[in-house]
Amino acid sequence: MKLTINKPLFLKSWAIAEKVVNLKSPLDAIAGILVDAEDGIAKLIATDLKTGVNLIPEGVTVESPGSEVFPINTIG
Repeated sequence: MKLTINKPLFLKSWAIAEKVVNLKSPLDAIAGILVDAEDGIAKLIATDLKTGVNLIPEGVTVESPGSEVFPINTIG
C-alpha cells in the first residue's frame, strides 16, 4: 500500500477514529486503526467491539492498494 496524504485533512478523520480505539485490548486488530486502500479510495476503520467507525478521509491519494493496522500513536 502506498498513499500520499494531506496531513491536516487526514488527521481530522484519524482523530475521530482514535476516539473509538480501545488501547487496553489484548487484540492487536482493535488496538489500532485499519487503513484500507483499494479502488482509489482509502478508508479508516476502528472499533472497540461496541462502537465502530468507517471513515473516508479527505486529502488521500491511493498510489497502490493494500491494508494495514496502525497503532494510534503512529500518526498524529
